[in-house]
Amino acid sequence: MSRRSNQQKFSSEKYRDKHRNFGLKYERSCGAIVFREINEELRVLLVQHSASHWSFPKGHVEKGESDYETAIREVREETGIDIEITSDFSRASTYSPYPGARKTVVFFIGDYLGGSLRPQLEEVQRVAWLKPEDSMKYLVFDRDREIFNDALQEIGYEVNAD
Repeated sequence: MSRRSNQQKFSSEKYRDKHRNFGLKYERSCGAIVFREINEELRVLLVQHSASHWSFPKGHVEKGESDYETAIREVREETGIDIEITSDFSRASTYSPYPGARKTVVFFIGDYLGGSLRPQLEEVQRVAWLKPEDSMKYLVFDRDREIFNDALQEIGYEVNAD
């Protein structure tokens, strides 16, 4: 059973409707910071989108889909594994990927349920389970690092500064 209780589902359709008339193209994506233990050590799942860009699995919200459903689907599509959203944690990053566009990405914490890593080669070059300390070295964007730090605090993990 999920630790999440009475969790409000976000509606990307309401988000799009609210922002539709401002002349900008609005995009919304959702993803998850996925944790698991391997040999009694915490690991986090990262995906490599390009030669220099590692991040967390994420993707666009499809019509009629909740943000949670999007995050779970995108993790499965990009990595081949199944997850569960297990807390009320959510953090958003909003930026302009190109002129005339505004993109919001919402991240949740996901727990690994099963499956083998299998990158979706059309979108992802590689996937890897990394130690949290090593993951920080691969995350390119400051906001990704901030959100990751928040997630680590949420689960009570202290990063060793070795």
